[in-house]
Amino acid sequence: MTFHNPYHFVPVEESSGFEDLYREDFENGKVGQVTHDRYYDNTHSGRIICRLIAETPFIVGGKQCTEQTPTKVFQYELDDKPAIPASTLRGLLSSITEAASNSALRVLSNKVFSYRTAARDALRGIGMVVQAGATGNFKLLPLCNFSQRLPTGCLKVKLSSPQNFTTFSFENQQYYYMKKDERHGTTVQPIAEEVWDQMPQSQKGTYERGILRIMENANRKKDFHELRRKHELFIYLPKNKTNFDDLSGLGILDILPEAVECFESLAELRTDEDEQLPYEPVGTKRNNGNEDKNLKLKHGDLVYFRSETINQHQVVVEVAYSCIWRKRVEAETTKRAETTFNFFEAIDSDILPFNQKRELITLAEQIFGFVENNEHLKNKKKVKEELSLAGCVYPSPARFAGIKNESGWQSIKSYEDFYVQNIEDPEGWTILKTLGSPKPPSPAMYFKNADGTGGYIAKDKLEPIIRNKEENPIGGHSPQGRKFYLHHNSSGSQNWKSKNLDPQTFKLKMQAMPVKENSVFYFHLDFDNLNDDELGALLYALRPTKEFRHKLGLGKPIGLGRIRIEPLGLFLVDRSKRYKSENLFTPRYARSWKAIKNPNVYPWIEDAVDFSELPDRYRREKTTIGTPDLILPGSLHENFREKIEPPIRNALELIGDPSKVTQAVHYPTVQPQNGNDEEDSYQWFVANDTGSGSGQNKIKAGEHYNRDYLKPLADEQILTTLIEHPWKK
Repeated sequence: MTFHNPYHFVPVEESSGFEDLYREDFENGKVGQVTHDRYYDNTHSGRIICRLIAETPFIVGGKQCTEQTPTKVFQYELDDKPAIPASTLRGLLSSITEAASNSALRVLSNKVFSYRTAARDALRGIGMVVQAGATGNFKLLPLCNFSQRLPTGCLKVKLSSPQNFTTFSFENQQYYYMKKDERHGTTVQPIAEEVWDQMPQSQKGTYERGILRIMENANRKKDFHELRRKHELFIYLPKNKTNFDDLSGLGILDILPEAVECFESLAELRTDEDEQLPYEPVGTKRNNGNEDKNLKLKHGDLVYFRSETINQHQVVVEVAYSCIWRKRVEAETTKRAETTFNFFEAIDSDILPFNQKRELITLAEQIFGFVENNEHLKNKKKVKEELSLAGCVYPSPARFAGIKNESGWQSIKSYEDFYVQNIEDPEGWTILKTLGSPKPPSPAMYFKNADGTGGYIAKDKLEPIIRNKEENPIGGHSPQGRKFYLHHNSSGSQNWKSKNLDPQTFKLKMQAMPVKENSVFYFHLDFDNLNDDELGALLYALRPTKEFRHKLGLGKPIGLGRIRIEPLGLFLVDRSKRYKSENLFTPRYARSWKAIKNPNVYPWIEDAVDFSELPDRYRREKTTIGTPDLILPGSLHENFREKIEPPIRNALELIGDPSKVTQAVHYPTVQPQNGNDEEDSYQWFVANDTGSGSGQNKIKAGEHYNRDYLKPLADEQILTTLIEHPWKK
């Protein structure tokens, strides 16, 4: 079976068809209309009034209650009615404007890309980290070897109560004893040193001295059960050693500084996701108890490692807390840790958020503003102050007007009438499906070939665009672009409601009371000093095409948040005339346009427009007489649309059209899934990369079925789909 992935991408191109502002001109005050210190002739200032209709329920979070599970998310409200904050509308419109005009990515996190190591590349040794006193450099004492069929130097032990044992550390030097000749997987429990001391001398010789490395405790029990991890490690002391106080005469290896840096950067990525991760051995103190939450390698750590011979010396090139850890995406030639910025910068350096290396200020930045940020740069220039620009578009909150369906405005008698009520819950709350998706790099989803074509990309082959001397791409990979969410085609089905109510899943979920569909809101946008392209961009962002619908708020991947925006009026102020003494008492608006019901021309109004229904806050605009012969927003909209790069326009308008959705929309699933798209979403990615099953039941990706990938939309006329892979246990 095929399905639509919940999100797709609008491509990022090398060039734009719009007029950018040079950084040098901005610094020297040659800014044209991009200014706040005066009103500029031959530009547009004024207000757009819009109607917003919810075509599906939505939730825009206000406060959250995390004391209960699942977390309760309360709808943002104004005057005890649902509302949409101005910041949400600003983000929605700026994202469309950025994508359409191929402007810089104003908000982009610069993360190091990493991926889970394949089982075949698991680390095969365990050693103790030793920090040299004089230099502070890290070294490693090898203790265990897993490269053979049976590990040497240690014993896998199934502890009945791991909490009763302690991992060795130099702060707490706890030693244990195990019976000689025990086999891996033994259930025989280690005994503490004080117990061994009380034994008859004749029995002591039947035991061997060592230390424990313990990873499980009560807080981690569920996670370790899911990973099917059953054993802890008893590590034998090196021959002729009774403790770790004297390490002389042992084969200690140098740990390369880049191995330490790699370990700590990967650990930091995990900590950013969850402050408890990565799990360090139980009984040891993270960073020796320092407040820094990010994990640092320290003296006495028991780690998995990999060594290589470099310049005839055996050195440690990789360390980790688990045998199957993570690897960074690194360029084959430079071994540089690749980041989000590296991949986008390979397309065009002016695509990154504004920084010292940028030469241009793009269209969306001129409209919505920017703040220079140079934190990612290693060699920063010293400057008196970093550049910034405030936006010149000022959205209002969208305020609730009522609920209107085919039979007219609906009666609202109580607070509960605003929201979708779950009759199965005493308070009306609905538990939502888990919100999650594969994180970058996930090449099958987030990347394409450098020439723009799609294809399966292995995680360990991912690298930024490679260019020849003529700056033409000859290899490597490019980000798919800017992420947007698809609409669902099952309106009214509440497919956003979770069917799995197992309390064990609640920590990953949220509960909410979404605003009802057919809810109507009004908001306005005030703006200053916009040229024709900029006003056209704003009109396009509000309603790109007749079929286009926006996605808003929480739960976009699971079917919440489809809205329709209708510009109802455009009101322009002639600043140069208005502030002359003879015009002090003239009407505020020199020119205006008011929409009428007409589904055939921009803005494709589908319901009758009665300006008397507008809230009183728009009383001045309600009484303004339109002058449609002087201003036609449809022309500004179309002129802007024609300048959009065709691959960008095609992808953006395809994603925003609900009628283009022909299959179910959900996160990747495998067969058989039994109609449940909430569980084990990782299985599709495992099946796509390697396969599933074991022994005679094993099926391999690329052999028994084709690997799949998210196909770029630049030239597509339909929304592409993915295939549900078979899955064997």
